[in-house]
Amino acid sequence: MLGQARRGGRTWPWGLGAALVLLLLALWVHDPRGLHFKADDFPTIAYASEFGRVLRDFAGPQYDLSFFVFHRPLITLSLWGDFQFFGVQPLGFFVMNLLAFWISLVLLQRILALAMGGAAGEIAGLVLALLWLFHPVPIASLEWVVGRVDTHVVPWILAAVYFHLRARRGGAVWPVWLSAVLALLTKESALGLPLILLGVDLLDRGKNAPKQPGLPSLVFLVLIPLNLLFRWIYLGQLLGGYGFLKAARLDLPAMLEGLANTLSLSLFPREVSSPLLQWGLPALLVAGLLLFCRQAGKGGWRRLAGILLLGMGLFGPLALLLPSMRDPANQRYAYLACMGPWLGALALLQLPAREGSRPRTLSPLFLLALLWLLPAQTREKGRMAVHDRFVAQTLRLMGEAARMEAGIAPNLPLVLSGRAGAACHPQRFLWGLGSIQKPPFVRAPQFQREVVSLRALHPSATPVPESLAAAGLKAVVRVREDGDSLRLVLRRAQRVREARPLGFTGRLDLAVQKRAKAQGDRGPGFALGPGFGGEVALCTSLGSYLLRLPTRPRERLSLWELLTLPIQSEGAPLPGLWILWNAFDLCPEQPLQLFWREGGEVVHARLFVDRAFTKGLARAMEGARR
Repeated sequence: MLGQARRGGRTWPWGLGAALVLLLLALWVHDPRGLHFKADDFPTIAYASEFGRVLRDFAGPQYDLSFFVFHRPLITLSLWGDFQFFGVQPLGFFVMNLLAFWISLVLLQRILALAMGGAAGEIAGLVLALLWLFHPVPIASLEWVVGRVDTHVVPWILAAVYFHLRARRGGAVWPVWLSAVLALLTKESALGLPLILLGVDLLDRGKNAPKQPGLPSLVFLVLIPLNLLFRWIYLGQLLGGYGFLKAARLDLPAMLEGLANTLSLSLFPREVSSPLLQWGLPALLVAGLLLFCRQAGKGGWRRLAGILLLGMGLFGPLALLLPSMRDPANQRYAYLACMGPWLGALALLQLPAREGSRPRTLSPLFLLALLWLLPAQTREKGRMAVHDRFVAQTLRLMGEAARMEAGIAPNLPLVLSGRAGAACHPQRFLWGLGSIQKPPFVRAPQFQREVVSLRALHPSATPVPESLAAAGLKAVVRVREDGDSLRLVLRRAQRVREARPLGFTGRLDLAVQKRAKAQGDRGPGFALGPGFGGEVALCTSLGSYLLRLPTRPRERLSLWELLTLPIQSEGAPLPGLWILWNAFDLCPEQPLQLFWREGGEVVHARLFVDRAFTKGLARAMEGARR
């Protein structure tokens, strides 16, 4: 794999030298020391710590969730393996992310070297790998453990491309199949691999001629229908993806804008959005490619088709995400695709004008791009450093609060209040908040606690006052006004009484739901005392909201009223279950925390939700949307 070239009677190990250079630079640029787990890292590591769950992910949706339907068993397996070696020490997890990135850099360099041949190919491959190494887009995936969905799939994709080039020169074909299957078991974006291989067939011509001309990659197109069939059988849907994308309509203008923004940001990362840059750079690149191909004759148009197929293979799997990529903060999805425009520019400036002619040696000029990539990378690393500091503060303050509450009202959750909404960046909290004070991250039972956030669970919902949700606590972790720091607020705890379930055990399952629907206000619920104020706080680790019930004499707080009373939104009113479903699905082991007042007393209740109920609710919601 590590190629050599002969110069002046001596053999130069180009590939080995490039690999060592890339390793040293990767360790320097992306030093993994001091990084912390973020958001999804907590629940995913907790889930993957049990091998039975790892095996379950091979034949079902990842993490057994419905909000997003992914099939990425090798990601879960990699988390389990890291957990066996490193426990809950973040450094080892991030080293594995960096190792996968380094392997990808080496493979990219070898692909260009093999495709172009000679010293020009070796240099072009190294330059392109350096641009990727210093590009700001990979940072979010490298410094976020679950970002390995990108760092771990790309080596398999690039390995398939490399072995395909080798196969075209007489090598074995089975490594291509193996790499492709492993890529599909790692992330759905590998579905574009057959198109990438087809593009390689069209581009792999010229002086370094292969032994297998034509389009041998056509056979790999069978992977697309086979993978979709597998998803239909085992996951119940073809594409899956994030829950918020299932109901999204195909917005072609938004997709084109997101694509243009991604192409532009890949070439010229910037802080200030500029329509001229957003549309001008991609247009200039496309115009240059068309002009180049016209001058290159018949072979040039074939190359253009190859470049377009490469683009389809890279960006096609991102199609539904492209509207969200109008936001520069969402460019992490372009982990590998950010190299697509650079490959196009390389085809424009580096490849020979005519087949068989000597390639131009302009690739060193690409190093000038580091002048604008380095400041962008520094900004992105600074942004991630803010996230790390925020997480470190959260872990420290939540631990202090748990120690203060040890042995006192163990059923009460820790509370994140203040500008909690400002803390809900995908790389900070949301899904992971409810796992940070539980095993395997906190082993001592006396310090294990549930955590709730008082951010609004829905934009139209009434926020929950801190005085209600934290009534029985001595301390509250509060987000400051800047949204990037926290403080531990000491307060005078108020006595809290635990509510008594009526007509059920405190767990909501399909049978309880059926009785609640049939019996209404007289069905399962929680006992109420005199002085009920009519306001109930429903709190989860994803967010909370305050529900206002009709003030009338009542002896129980019925589940049916509690979970079906609608919240008025911009569109149609949303039943409470539709708002809470996301929390039930993403946090299946965390109970819904309820608080209300009876006179001067605060009452607390916990509602555990059965997994079968959540999945049934997901199917009902999907049917209602249709």
